[in-house]
Amino acid sequence: MNDYSPLPDRFESERNLISVITDDGKRFLEVFDIVSPDDFSQEAFGCAWRWFREMTDKGQRITPYGLQQAYSAHHQFAQFRSLLIGLADGVLPLFVKDYARDVANHARRERAQRAIARLQANVESARSFEEIADGIRELFEESCSEPASRSARKASAVVKDIEAALANPVLIPRYRTGFPTLDKMLKGGLRGGQLVIVAGRTGGGKTVLGMNLAVQAALDGAPVAAFSLEMSEQDLITRCIFSEGVHSTQEEAMETVRNLPLWVDSTSNITARGIAAKTKLLNSRHGIKVFVVDYLQLLGSEGGSRESRERVVADMSRTLKIAAKELDAVVIALSQVNADGELRESRAIEQDADVVLHVIDLPDKIPDPKNPHGPKIDGPDFNFFLRVSKHRGGEAHGPIGRLSGEKSGIPLRFHKTNFRFAEK
Repeated sequence: MNDYSPLPDRFESERNLISVITDDGKRFLEVFDIVSPDDFSQEAFGCAWRWFREMTDKGQRITPYGLQQAYSAHHQFAQFRSLLIGLADGVLPLFVKDYARDVANHARRERAQRAIARLQANVESARSFEEIADGIRELFEESCSEPASRSARKASAVVKDIEAALANPVLIPRYRTGFPTLDKMLKGGLRGGQLVIVAGRTGGGKTVLGMNLAVQAALDGAPVAAFSLEMSEQDLITRCIFSEGVHSTQEEAMETVRNLPLWVDSTSNITARGIAAKTKLLNSRHGIKVFVVDYLQLLGSEGGSRESRERVVADMSRTLKIAAKELDAVVIALSQVNADGELRESRAIEQDADVVLHVIDLPDKIPDPKNPHGPKIDGPDFNFFLRVSKHRGGEAHGPIGRLSGEKSGIPLRFHKTNFRFAEK
């Protein structure tokens, strides 16, 4: 017989959640922002949640052995281990988010119930409304997971920020793209809070352009992270080395890339929410402000989702947009296009995006303007257009369907052996 207090109904969800992460530490990235240590009814589980975060922040794997080595001397560790004994076989890692949401919902409901009880007690003894006003405000805050009052700002404060930015544009950091005409159209480059879509057909250069943007930001000193669901980490870095080899020897290029503030992650079958969770950790740990996701259509859907693929992809783009805004970071998401050049699977991608860049490859042979029905002639001395199809509040070439002559976009030359675009 032990001295532990009776366990509440919510215990099973808490134990299932902690068990999944103890057995598979990578799952913590999917749920760390759903639950807080204070959401657990058991102090030992709250401590464990803090341990998970500490190990993740240090870049350590969460394993039973690692927990034992790091925290066995903690006064709650024995209780933590005893609460995990005798787990049911039905605990499934696939449902880790369901377990996390159950824990969070139980905690919010309990806090709201306590606030209601206090409010009721105050109402019975109060002689005026003022005496219960504080209880009403407390109940509102306990019942709303994201109270609007905590994020609202007065207009005068926002105007002050705008005045400061106009007086000193350096206060708003811009990330150069490496393409002078594009930087000019974007008023100095990409900026925090933006979701940037780089669109192109399969094998049409979107990954090359995305990594060119990433390397340029890193060369300028901005910490960058690239997520690739298609290529290995070695392939991504090799391309970066080749790209830098345009202006230097291979040894010099390797040394340049070695010293870049650049992180790569080739985890496959990850969801948009998983990416968003990783961006928060990387931003917290390394101050990363530019993220590249290659590419949207390869992101996995949430387990058990019965939504249409269009709805799923729309949710992905919305999740990445929220991540960019919350972190004040640039999220560059690559996307495939249909045969007509439109973004594949969801119109919501373009709606969520602040900037849409279309990579348009040109044929080697084009019709002769002087003899349209005769043999084709060699194309221009560039082989791609970079078209700014959308720029929220700024200069753009317009929708992809309006291609015409010089207004088609920014001429680019693709250096195939170096995996690099250069403005013509």
